[in-house]
Amino acid sequence: YNSAPILNGYFGISGGQKNSSYRISGTLNNQKGIATDTWYRKSLLHYNGHQNVGAFTFNENFSWMDENRRYVPGGGDMPVIMTVYEALPFMPIYDKNNQGGFGGAPSWINTQPRNPIGLASLEDNEMHNNNMNLDVNAQYKFLHHFTYKINAGYNTQNDYYPSYTPTYYMSTERQNIHASLNENRSREHHWLVENTLSYNQEFGLSKVNLLVGYTAEEDHYRNTNGYMAGFPNNSLHVLSASTGYTINASGNDY
Repeated sequence: YNSAPILNGYFGISGGQKNSSYRISGTLNNQKGIATDTWYRKSLLHYNGHQNVGAFTFNENFSWMDENRRYVPGGGDMPVIMTVYEALPFMPIYDKNNQGGFGGAPSWINTQPRNPIGLASLEDNEMHNNNMNLDVNAQYKFLHHFTYKINAGYNTQNDYYPSYTPTYYMSTERQNIHASLNENRSREHHWLVENTLSYNQEFGLSKVNLLVGYTAEEDHYRNTNGYMAGFPNNSLHVLSASTGYTINASGNDY
């Protein structure tokens, strides 16, 4: 394990006038992981606004997030972190004569453990997500007792998970003959529009409150997944470069 330095940044701007105000803020987080070749990066941006114009009132809220990370690979038959416990003390970590440059257990050992440092360095598993959210609302008061409100919101999220395993040789039991690439992409969006009209009035000790409204919303999700095994070399990390040794594809839409 390594040290994991963290870089954090923040900014904020706010202001306004008698009938309006705004605030913009953002954060940045950049951290190296304690595990070999892992990292985490996240960016956030926010905006909030408010305005009064006569009988009208407006509010806006916007947020955007971008999140990326490289995480520890699964390790096949067990998580890579667990392979640390079964690693042999005499097993070399590096071997320049092996493809990939990492060592492994001797061939005379029946159950050959994996090289956790080698797997964490060679297998490239990443996650990329971004999310955008927008909410706006307006209000109008008229005839002393009536209030009309409209709220509208939209949210979208995009996810991308690439995972690449190159060819390598660590030992007779721990090797990968065919490089493989798995890519999973998904997108989800949701929108909502809400309209309400209220009537509020007092008659002495009595109160009258009436509310009518209408709401419409929609969700949509789409996912595609592609897996290819067999690449001419370990430098090409695109599905179209596969030699087609193994091909799998799937998707969902609802």
